[in-house]
Amino acid sequence: MAASRKMDIIFLIVTALAIFLLVYIASNIINTITDSKDVIKLIATIILPVPLSLFANFIAIPTQKTDQPLNRKDILISVFVFLSSAVCIILFIVLFENLTSKVFEEHVILPSLINSLVIFLYALNYITINNLKVAGFLGGILFGLAFFIFLV
Repeated sequence: MAASRKMDIIFLIVTALAIFLLVYIASNIINTITDSKDVIKLIATIILPVPLSLFANFIAIPTQKTDQPLNRKDILISVFVFLSSAVCIILFIVLFENLTSKVFEEHVILPSLINSLVIFLYALNYITINNLKVAGFLGGILFGLAFFIFLV
C-alpha cells in the first residue's frame, strides 16, 4: 500500500510540473503568434499525442498492475534512468539549437509537442502498467525539458 501512495505522490508532482511547463510554453508562444496558422499548430501539438497514447494503451492492455513492494534495485535503476533521460534531453536540445541556430523556446511546435506527449505517456503508464522505470524515463524527460527552459 505504501508503494501505491508513493506512486500517487510522484504522479501528482510530475503532472504539476508538466502543467506548469505547458503553461509557461504556451505563454511564451502567445507572444510569438503572428497568424491563425500558429494557433492551429499549437492546438495540434497539444492534441497530437492522443492517438499515440491510445495506440500504446491498446498494446499495454494485457499487462496488469502489481501491488508488489518496490525493491532497492528497481528504485536505483529508475533513478539512473531518470537522470540519464534528463541529460539526454538536454543534450538533444543543445544539439537541436546548434543545428538550427535558433533558441529552442522560439520554436512553436517542438517544446509543446514534447511536453504534451510525455504527459499523455506518463498518464498512460500510471493508469495501465505503472512501471517505475518508464515513470523514471518520462519524468527525466520532463525534468530535463524544464531544467533547460528555466535554468539554461
